[in-house]
Amino acid sequence: MPLREVLAGAGVLEIRGDASTSVTGVAYASGRVAPGDLFACVRGAKADGHDFAGEAVDKGAIALLVEQMLDHPVPQARVPSTRRGMALAAHELFGRPSEKLSLVGVTGTNGKTTTTYLIESMAAASGRVSGRIGTTGAAARGKAMALERTTPEGPDFHRLLAAMVDDGIDMVAAEVSSHALALHRVDGARFAVAAFTNLTRDHLEMHKTMDAYFEAKARLFTKDFSDRAAVVVDDEWGTMLAMRAEEEGLDVWRVSVDGPADVAATAASLQPDGSDVTLSTPAGPLRLRIALPGPFNVANAALAAAASLCAGLPLEGIEAGAGAVAPGRFERVPCDGGPTVIVTNDNPRSEDPATIAAAVADGVAATGAACEVILDRREAIRHALASAAGADVVVIAGKGHETGQDIGGRVVPFDDRAVAAEELARLR
Repeated sequence: MPLREVLAGAGVLEIRGDASTSVTGVAYASGRVAPGDLFACVRGAKADGHDFAGEAVDKGAIALLVEQMLDHPVPQARVPSTRRGMALAAHELFGRPSEKLSLVGVTGTNGKTTTTYLIESMAAASGRVSGRIGTTGAAARGKAMALERTTPEGPDFHRLLAAMVDDGIDMVAAEVSSHALALHRVDGARFAVAAFTNLTRDHLEMHKTMDAYFEAKARLFTKDFSDRAAVVVDDEWGTMLAMRAEEEGLDVWRVSVDGPADVAATAASLQPDGSDVTLSTPAGPLRLRIALPGPFNVANAALAAAASLCAGLPLEGIEAGAGAVAPGRFERVPCDGGPTVIVTNDNPRSEDPATIAAAVADGVAATGAACEVILDRREAIRHALASAAGADVVVIAGKGHETGQDIGGRVVPFDDRAVAAEELARLR
């Protein structure tokens, strides 16, 4: 596609060189440039992409997207933000793929992954060819693909959607993180429905304040991205977001498990292995059986149902799909005659594990409870299980579905589920 067409909606301030130059891809890392790419010079936290433009040109980049003009012998387009510009360019280059399928974007602090799995399953049960993008990777027709980020960078996001369109996918549930919204990763995409779970304290290392964190999420609930929204209104942030979205002109469906709403839980029976939920909806009652324990998963299921209805899925498909999703981060490890294990999620990554443990221990001590710190994860699981005689539940809070532990930037094999099962077998 000619450069001028690729950049038609990217807010170009100035172009130097031949705007008819044919572009075949969009890259933002010099090490991944292929001949024919438009290279976006992105300013990052540790490096400035403008400094790598020469390397990109040497590798075959035929044009540059910049925030300041550079001295290189290829066409250049200057934009206010290369992050936003490269997402919009990729949206055009890959044929506006979000407009060729039903894209449901799910944002919020907690519950995004579960909600996207539920929507994907509801779509499949409704006869749609479904896909998913998020924390655990991407999936198309049930085939898994690894991702570097919960929401890929703009060029990768639109390229992935285009590949899904080519594969016949017609409905995708995507997690949209606050980082993705603040850094313009989904700019250009058109969402059939924008969905909101909740907002709790998180990611303040980037956003600094809860208000700024909320504003990042709220970007998704504007006419730039969608015309319809499903919003859980069981916290003040959701209530405020629903009002804001309506003021923006969106058709908003309020969702609640605590009170009246467009989609509301009228009955819920919670069991250790899941829940039975009855929802009132504008399309009629829904009766869901979900294999996901806990009241928070009732809220996730209600939101998934609301978003699916907004996207045009039938009641019977939503009911069937809800029961086909297995637990992930709140997963039981079976053990005959032993305690039940539940798995959650986290990793120390670049932080010092001892420092994290000390902070947690201080918090536990403040409640008057006792704790013991064992930094070796397998040894800690073994000790907890051996000490749990008579306990109903042992919670292993950590990595959940992940099969590696990220320590100091190095991922080592470690599956909490497998280790728990091995240590339970050793104790019997």
